[in-house]
Parts: sequence; C-alpha cells; structure tokens
Amino acid sequence: MSVSRFLPKVALWALILAPASMLLHELAHLAAGLAMGYPVQLNLASVSGGPSLGLSPNMDVALQASAGPAITLMVLLVALVFLKRRPSADWAFALAIVAPARSMVGLVFLYYGLQARLAGQVFRGQPNFDEFNAATALGVAPTAVVAVQTAMIAIAYYYAISRRRQKLLDVGLALVGGIAGMALWMTLIGPALLGFW
Repeated sequence: MSVSRFLPKVALWALILAPASMLLHELAHLAAGLAMGYPVQLNLASVSGGPSLGLSPNMDVALQASAGPAITLMVLLVALVFLKRRPSADWAFALAIVAPARSMVGLVFLYYGLQARLAGQVFRGQPNFDEFNAATALGVAPTAVVAVQTAMIAIAYYYAISRRRQKLLDVGLALVGGIAGMALWMTLIGPALLGFW
C-alpha cells in the first residue's frame, strides 16, 4: 500500500524536502565558515561560530551570511527549471514552495521597518538574520536587499503556482507537508543526526 494513498504526493514531497532544504542552507553557512578558517558548528536551524560583525572582516561576515540564502535561491531556481519542463512534477512544486520559506523572516523585518517609517520614526531594531547581516557587512541598505529578495521569491511563487492545475489545494498541501517536515527535523530527525555528527 502506497504512502501517497494516505498523504498526497505534494505534501509527502514537502515533508521530505523542507528539512533537506533547511539542511542544505545551513551546510552552506557551515562550509563557508570552515573554508575561511573559523570554528563553526552546525545546529538544528543555524550555525554557531564563524565571523561576526565588528569582530571580523566585513567580507567574511558577508560571505558566510550570504552562503545559505545563495544556496536556497539556487535550489529554488532548480525547482523552477523543472517546473518549466514538467508542471506536474510534484517534487519540484513542493521544493519551490518550501525551500525559500525560511526567508519569510524578511517580511517581518520589512513590516516593522515600514511601520516605523509611517509613524515618522527610525527603525532601531537589531535583527539577526542572514540577509540583514550580509547587507550590513557590505554597507548596503538591508531594507533594499530584503525587498529585492522578497520580490524574487514572490515572483517565483507566482510562477510555480501558475503552473499547477489545483493551485490552492497544492499550495495548502505543500505548506502542511513543509511545516510537518520542519517540525520533524527540529524534534526528531535533526537531533538524531546531529547527535552522531
């Protein structure tokens, strides 16, 4: 009896690919830190150690911070290329939806920045996420970097969703599978794997 009989293929692929894409993202940070000679350690949903703002060369900070998002965008691009060739590829659709999900923290950043601006204030928060750290290290406006990345992801989502027949159902299944996959990674799979690391 097939698993997809009880769990639709899009959800099953998202369940598998969400933790895989999270791991690839973090492994990119780990590899960048190690390549530059920093002591880094892989955690469940992050990498500790490595260069830090104000204590390390800015280029080192920018390279390690941008390594994860760069891999995530490459994974998203692979998914979109396969969707162009085969719109019915459930794995590619699921990957296109779940891979950039962790970048959605940028939406929260943009929201609070816009809220402060509309109130006539300056946003004084000290966020700690990849795109913010990379932009700060490079001396580029974090809002601009996050806005461009968010627009790219929105366009990718629009393209991926437009290729599907059952648009809302497939998005819902991918999100449910992705959330379940991330929960499994954080509670069971990740701790087990990292315990052997």
